[in-house]
Amino acid sequence: MAARAAGVDAYHYNTLISAAADHRSVLVAFRAMREGVAADNFTFPFALKALAQAHPRSPPCAGAIATLGCLHAQLVKSGHGADLYAASALVHAYVSRGDAASARAVFDAAPHRNIVTWTAMIAGHAAAGEARDAVALFREAVERGQEVNAVTVAQVMGACAQCGDLESGRWVHTTLRRWGVEPILLDVALATAVLHMYASCGGLDAALELFGKMPQRNEASWNAMAEVCSRHGRQHKVLKVFAGVLTACSHAGMVDEARKYFDSIG
Repeated sequence: MAARAAGVDAYHYNTLISAAADHRSVLVAFRAMREGVAADNFTFPFALKALAQAHPRSPPCAGAIATLGCLHAQLVKSGHGADLYAASALVHAYVSRGDAASARAVFDAAPHRNIVTWTAMIAGHAAAGEARDAVALFREAVERGQEVNAVTVAQVMGACAQCGDLESGRWVHTTLRRWGVEPILLDVALATAVLHMYASCGGLDAALELFGKMPQRNEASWNAMAEVCSRHGRQHKVLKVFAGVLTACSHAGMVDEARKYFDSIG
């Protein structure tokens, strides 16, 4: 009860937890809190987010996995397990540690889900090589009327590309257009994800059409088109478009921009 005697409240510990740099710091702060202060509805989302962000690209280690298991158990015990934000953070934390099976178990049991929960689970399936599960989950989200965003769509397009599912990729693209959303006008990263899907799934004509209409292109866009045209023996197509871009940059005096495009296709 030392924490209470010193006037330290949940806000203080939540701040410490959210600033934790690794799983050890998360666990130390969480255990210190439990000695005298009850976790509130902010504690677990903060702790799980901190854990997910601590070296997310490194291989899962036993300590981080054990810490996640501890937080999960305490979340259930605390009575905050049904909290939307806590459940979403838990799904994301399991996904960040490469445990798609545990993430899906949490997802399926969650009484409430939001766009973050759905996107995290779709990304988790895709990262685990379970591309068809990712696509199926996106279809379920749409059928349930769940709102999706550019991040969700980019994830499912990546999953379609991963498993060569051109039919589902086209369905996603068509669904967006039916909603009045044109990916190529919305965001260059999303447009590139759609382009990559067509390129990876053999939709050469659709990829060429999409590429030609993109108002902005990045290095990934050029690389995707170069790869698909090379694969289909149509190098002249992408070179024709590329030459047009260089000509336009030259006429506008955009030498640096032309150099950037030239470098990006190398």
